[in-house]
Amino acid sequence: MGSAPFIAVLVAVGSPSPFRPDAQQLFAGCRADRNGPNGRFYGCTDWNASLTGLPGFKPTSDQAVELMRSSVRGTLKGELREEKIELKLGGRNVLVLRLSPVDAAGQAEFGFAEVTIVPSGNGSRIATCVTRTDTVAQRERCARALDYMVSTGTPDGAEIDTPAAVGEAAILSHKLQVPRGCHVANANDVTGRIQCESSMLSWTTIPSKQVPSVDRWLEEIVPPVAASLGSGFTDERLPCHVEGTPTRCARLTKAVPSRGTMRLYIGTTVLDGQAVMVTCGFMEAGTGFAPVCNDTLALP
Repeated sequence: MGSAPFIAVLVAVGSPSPFRPDAQQLFAGCRADRNGPNGRFYGCTDWNASLTGLPGFKPTSDQAVELMRSSVRGTLKGELREEKIELKLGGRNVLVLRLSPVDAAGQAEFGFAEVTIVPSGNGSRIATCVTRTDTVAQRERCARALDYMVSTGTPDGAEIDTPAAVGEAAILSHKLQVPRGCHVANANDVTGRIQCESSMLSWTTIPSKQVPSVDRWLEEIVPPVAASLGSGFTDERLPCHVEGTPTRCARLTKAVPSRGTMRLYIGTTVLDGQAVMVTCGFMEAGTGFAPVCNDTLALP
């Protein structure tokens, strides 16, 4: 079994961290690592778990399902079977999405994956559990791990709910320009966003070994993005360039009464060992991509 695809979400190398006394037995033999600016990853011998804070974000029920789906499907190989189940987590029934492999490619990589999203303060948290095999013991352990994270928080006591400090707007070595009237809403070592009145640019970079296919990553992210935008968008795929590299983009288009046509492009590629996703949306002005896009996206 390969090692990297088994990891469910944004794993980063870090230093071992001690677990809380009440988590030491459940997470025995596990290693706690940083997982982006607001997350923790717990890598164990034959399973793993993660807990990520989403400060300021409270999804609708439909958005939550799409986010659960996209957070793990893009990192798992093969054809997947999806089940919506309820588990008692933190003393209440919680919707959990369970994904299982249905072909040899997936079965060689993992047993099953479970993910849920729960409210937390002024935002939300997303918790995952992924196993190498699918047994009764593994399912019971994942249920206990999810219950711990939902009810108690991070097993190692790390803080994940404080918004990350805003850093420099850059996609790897490409420093981005912030057009007049726009501002950097978010920028860290994993993701960022430049927001303008009628346009925006966002980006995500993670080690490429964590995304078996950038095409699959693209396909899995489009539904939650479309859900967040509302209905009425056309959805198409077309050749494009992301940071100068030929690839494939999604284009979502919608006519907005009295304002014109809104277009949103999403592209994925691999650069310098990093999987890169770039999204740029704007009200079309007949002059190609908006300045905020920073030439990160282009059509052939």
